[in-house]
Amino acid sequence: MAMIYDFPTNYEEKIDQATKLMEKGYIDQAICLLEDFLEVVKDQKIEFEVKKQLITAYMLKGEFEMCEALILEIKAANCLDLIVAAHDILVTMFQLPGDVVETKQLEYGRELGLNVLTNKNLIELVYQLKTYYESYWYETIDKKIQVLKNESSFETRLMVLSDLQAIDPIQLTLFQEEFESILNNCSQPIIKTMLFELLVQKGIECEVNFDSEMMSRQLKTTADSLDEFYEQLNQAIHLLFEIEVDEDTRQLLKQHLIFFYQCLFPFVDEVNPGEVVQELARMLLGIELELVRQQKGLDDKLNTMTDITYKMSQYILSLSSLM
Repeated sequence: MAMIYDFPTNYEEKIDQATKLMEKGYIDQAICLLEDFLEVVKDQKIEFEVKKQLITAYMLKGEFEMCEALILEIKAANCLDLIVAAHDILVTMFQLPGDVVETKQLEYGRELGLNVLTNKNLIELVYQLKTYYESYWYETIDKKIQVLKNESSFETRLMVLSDLQAIDPIQLTLFQEEFESILNNCSQPIIKTMLFELLVQKGIECEVNFDSEMMSRQLKTTADSLDEFYEQLNQAIHLLFEIEVDEDTRQLLKQHLIFFYQCLFPFVDEVNPGEVVQELARMLLGIELELVRQQKGLDDKLNTMTDITYKMSQYILSLSSLM
């Protein structure tokens, strides 16, 4: 039986579709379209053109490792031009010191047989692409930050924070002043704490004011500002896992523990972890848990701590605004 081969002739249409998707910001969809098309491509020239477009899509997402892998495939197939070379230099530029970039640039000059004029064209192309990608990243991040700033929906803001987790700290540093403003004007304590944690992870330093009914504190987004928070939260979670409850209940209480401590931050030293666990179970689920502080090595803070029942009531009332 004769074997039938598929020779795609509509690659220009596919590339055009991918380009339009990227222009609308649908980068993932463009990547899927191009990757699927590569599965059926048999012609090397068509494969080369599709892979070049795929490099652009990967760059827009900041997926440098995917770009590098694709460029290696192209070079292994002896398919190379100024666009691929410029992208390879640019990927290196975004990740490694300048002397490495210069070395790679010289290597491409020899490999492509460039003269003074064509080598100048390569350098200009690198910086044109650099401006293009950096502008795209800036606008994309700025849109997310404006949503974080102006959107009142808890779930929407959570999604934005999740997206920001995947962005390079260097790109986020450009928005340091904007982040500081959002933090100091945020009316949702949980979101405020989550953003504080994110900026600590990214190494972006901001000064943030926190106010409670009795006091106020000013903190910088540095790791040591979270030490007490994580210590108290982990102690409460440890207590929770020592209690005999079913796993679904345990996981539900754990999530509420995290939310409660985020809601309370940075005044977490005002509450006793054992009482937090007890009150969450009682007020949210109607479960009475027996925790003896002396057995758990916890101090009795009843004379100095804020009334946990009042704090928990405030937290539970706030849940309606989060959903």
